Amino acid sequence: MRSLLVVLTAALPVLLVASPAWAKTIKVPGDFATPQAAVDAAQPGDKIVFLGGFIGTLTIAGKSDLSIKGKKGASVNADAGSHALVIDGSSDLVISGIEFTNTGDDGVTVRDSNDVKISKCRVNHTGGHGIAMGSSERITVEKSTFEDCGLDAINLDVDLTGTAPTDCLVTKNLVRRTDDDGIDATGSGHVIEKNRVEAIQNIGIIIDDSADASDITIAKNKVEDTGEQGIMTYGTGHTIEKNKIDDAGDDGIRTHGDNCTVSKNKISGSGDDGIDLSGTGSTV
Repeated sequence: MRSLLVVLTAALPVLLVASPAWAKTIKVPGDFATPQAAVDAAQPGDKIVFLGGFIGTLTIAGKSDLSIKGKKGASVNADAGSHALVIDGSSDLVISGIEFTNTGDDGVTVRDSNDVKISKCRVNHTGGHGIAMGSSERITVEKSTFEDCGLDAINLDVDLTGTAPTDCLVTKNLVRRTDDDGIDATGSGHVIEKNRVEAIQNIGIIIDDSADASDITIAKNKVEDTGEQGIMTYGTGHTIEKNKIDDAGDDGIRTHGDNCTVSKNKISGSGDDGIDLSGTGSTV
């Protein structure tokens, strides 16, 4: 037993030296004057806690395994500049509790990134989309508010990079008062569920006409007061179920694709058909 204790004790300093550095909690202000300075200095595993307001664009480029949490009215105001938040070439990020506002272009952009979560944020008064994503995988947008957007509130289309994202989750968001569509998507594998979409100039939720649009689930959303269709889809293999649609200016649900399943939706007050189903192999 004495020999074993000697061996373990001798090995302990080596194990401690080989261990990675501890992740840090970085405070803004405090450790850094601005969230941009904190992001630039952050290492994988760090958590940034952000208080107060920041004027300009917050850019997260080439970063991984970071958490940025806003407290006590944390906001990024683009001051009518291009974007409030740009995420580029990054992975494993969590952005929560921050308001992104007053942009000349999209409020938030996510390009060439994966496993990014936008949670409990507010995006408003944007010249373009509330959030636009392109060339990315597994982006989650949850429990956030998007309002007063010049284009779509949530855009998972080809507008940003020419390539749609894939396998994204859009859930439990409030979307209202947009000058274009509420949620606009193409690509494949997305789940769009449990969102409230209201006071939309054009279409509440649309899966755009694209060869890449396939296997998207639109479920348990509440859509009301849209200028055109409540939900409209192109592409193949989509599931549209258990949505509640009120006061659509045109059809409640219109599908143009093949092999789609439309079931258990509640539709009232549509300007045209409740459900307009086209394509082959689709079922109601």
